[in-house]
Amino acid sequence: MGTIRAICISEKRGTEKHEIPTGELIADHGLKGDAHAGNWHRQVSLLPYEAAEAFKARGADIVAGSFGENLLVEGWDLKSLPVGTRFAIGDALLEMTQIGKECHSHCTIYQSMGECIMPHEGVFAVVLRGGEIRVGDGIRMIPAKLYSTVRDRKKDADAVLATVAEGKHAGEKLLVMDGIVRWQRPGSLFLRLHLDEIGRCVRTELAEIAGEKVFIERLGSKPHLIVCGGGHVSAALVRLAKGLGFEITVIEDRPAFAENAGKAGADRVLCGEYAEKLAEIPAGTDQYFAVLTRGHRFDGDCLRTILKRPYAYAGMMGSRRRGELVRRQLLDEGFPEEAVASVHTPIGLPIGAETPEEIAVSIAAELIRVKSERGNGGFPDSDIISVLCDPDDGRQKMLATIVSKRGSAPREVGTKMLVCDDGRCYGTIGGGAAEGKVIAMCADRMRTGSPEGQTLIKEVMTAENAAEDGLVCGGTVEILIERV
Repeated sequence: MGTIRAICISEKRGTEKHEIPTGELIADHGLKGDAHAGNWHRQVSLLPYEAAEAFKARGADIVAGSFGENLLVEGWDLKSLPVGTRFAIGDALLEMTQIGKECHSHCTIYQSMGECIMPHEGVFAVVLRGGEIRVGDGIRMIPAKLYSTVRDRKKDADAVLATVAEGKHAGEKLLVMDGIVRWQRPGSLFLRLHLDEIGRCVRTELAEIAGEKVFIERLGSKPHLIVCGGGHVSAALVRLAKGLGFEITVIEDRPAFAENAGKAGADRVLCGEYAEKLAEIPAGTDQYFAVLTRGHRFDGDCLRTILKRPYAYAGMMGSRRRGELVRRQLLDEGFPEEAVASVHTPIGLPIGAETPEEIAVSIAAELIRVKSERGNGGFPDSDIISVLCDPDDGRQKMLATIVSKRGSAPREVGTKMLVCDDGRCYGTIGGGAAEGKVIAMCADRMRTGSPEGQTLIKEVMTAENAAEDGLVCGGTVEILIERV
């Protein structure tokens, strides 16, 4: 257990920080009132109290905050901890994102002592969960864990998980968010050397990098369908989209229709004024908006809010004439032409739909097409992530991931299955003989204590055995099996 020895802030950058007895850590921002807080990866800086005291013993005239640190922490050699290490302080939770920094302009301490310890002793963190902190508070260190970082990442971040699947450096892993390494398996230097090549991969795929097979996963979040309006088409779309794996939120200003949306299966129903309720939903790049309100005025209110935020899809129900009218109004109000043109209206694919159920099918088909074109591998699976992040789950586990496929196969690249030593499995890589073989292989390794941690296997499904397993036709998949 560590201890906070000082809390420091500065109102301006480039100045020494001063001590405060209590502070407030704000999620995804930093320490309230500090100039270095903000939407980046160095929201909070930490420095070991022991290192500062040793430096002071050499004659340095320093006080808490002299090195620009937010938290002076006693108890750990921070620079020896891996990126991804977490620190719990009461209700607040930090995650380490960087060790040390480059000094671009030498501070007064460097000028007087010839050295500053912050660049090589200090670390930086983001705030995952906010809370009040006080001098003297205990700090609990939580070891770095890849899948906890994946689970708690910002959902609109550009997140990439790279794994060397086959080659001299097989087993190396690296998690990168918005270009910053957020988790690294110790010794994963090969992947760090090839960050630029990893970043150029725009889809989930098995890539050849410097002669080794590297599986690149573009991490998204569960697609979120936000339906504005709770009428008959909305209810039909909710029932259909639920089976397609969407998280669903419905906004409706009429209580009776809002209640019907809940009965149809919506995960969340917000009853009230459209623009106001849209503003309550945190922004995300995996959001799909279907504007199905009962009137032209409400459609415009919704689109004015939607077009100011990121989205994967925006569609509005109505005739072609009505759609053009709304588009002209938005352009006249100064909305960018590209954003206005991105709105799908009339909504849905042109299949001659007439009934609410048929219209819902046309909308769902368009959602599927857009989702497929975006190329999101669909990871993480919520059930798998929950098991992998459970600190009290002591079972042995092996993770199987489809890293490539040719021909017809029942599941996409990036699909995962978790196999536990008690026989339970989470997720599926397609069923049939191939999945059965993988489960048996994982079970055997866990039962015998095989030291082999990772294997890339190739499974060929011929037309004959595919038919036996109830599949349409054959194909070839490569499956990465790894101990977690």
